[in-house]
Amino acid sequence: MTKKEPDKEPMSEKKFHALAATVRPGTTFPRLRDDPRPLRKTVWTVVLAGGLYALTAAGFGLAGSVPMAPVLIPIAPENYHFWEMAFVLPLFVSGWLIVSIAARILGWILGGKGTFRATAASLALAWSIPLLFVWLFETAIAVLMLLGMGQREFVDLVSAPGTWQTVFLGYLGAGALWLWWLNLRAMASAQRLRWWKALLAGTLTTSLFLGLLIVFVR
Repeated sequence: MTKKEPDKEPMSEKKFHALAATVRPGTTFPRLRDDPRPLRKTVWTVVLAGGLYALTAAGFGLAGSVPMAPVLIPIAPENYHFWEMAFVLPLFVSGWLIVSIAARILGWILGGKGTFRATAASLALAWSIPLLFVWLFETAIAVLMLLGMGQREFVDLVSAPGTWQTVFLGYLGAGALWLWWLNLRAMASAQRLRWWKALLAGTLTTSLFLGLLIVFVR
């Protein structure tokens, strides 16, 4: 008599949750909430996003780029992207954990009945997917600079009112709005909140997470 091996979740099933959340958050987040081990299916998306942002930071550093926004921590601008390459992955993971804890506490205050695991797993997807969307744009900029486009040339291009400025600001704005929307859906499902409570919780947790990015990520 042979011993039956325990079923193992195929990698495609993990990828399914990340892909489905982009088009069917109303189905994906409840599935994560009801899953006994939801973190196994989503924590990799946070690590992936952090790792890819680290590679892009390295590209900016090799291109000789300096942050286009004011630096808010005591690091020399000319070395900032190389330091960012080292800290952006730990920042994403620690920021995700800290804000997930805050989201669970906020959900409890608002009468939510979800668990920390379901909340953290849902927020991992809610943040990672829009971050990867924005990463594509930032990586394209890094590649252009590595190929010889000057930073001053790029800044002049997106600073002047016109098509390129509209595309630049519109793309980043779309990423922020998408993150907010998925965050709202994640909080509503994971914490079982009414829509107005989910709106409040989703807006506050989105603001907290975006605040971390504004301070550290360039």
